[in-house]
Amino acid sequence: MNVTLFGIMAAVGFILAGFILWRGAREEHLPEHEVFDLFVSASLWALVGARVAAIILAFDRFGWNPWRWLSVFHVPGLSGWGALGIGFLMVTIGAVRRGWILWLKSTRRWI
Repeated sequence: MNVTLFGIMAAVGFILAGFILWRGAREEHLPEHEVFDLFVSASLWALVGARVAAIILAFDRFGWNPWRWLSVFHVPGLSGWGALGIGFLMVTIGAVRRGWILWLKSTRRWI
């Protein structure tokens, strides 16, 4: 397995996103365990969304074989834009469900 710039940037982005969410939640006095639950679940959905977007964008590489879709080592690929879009959507949905509308407005200054 090779270390790539995308992998390094994804790890740095994951850590920075967690820090920004934690700092915004601390300023708004939100429960930290719920913020981290939201962050982890949004991150997992972002990973799934990145893979789905990569399959859609490079469908000629993957074809109609579902085993190739799931084979992340033999046919690697993630879409950064797909991860960003799905991650942002899942954080927004989770915050709205918890009634953290004001928290969403205060975190926009970091985006």
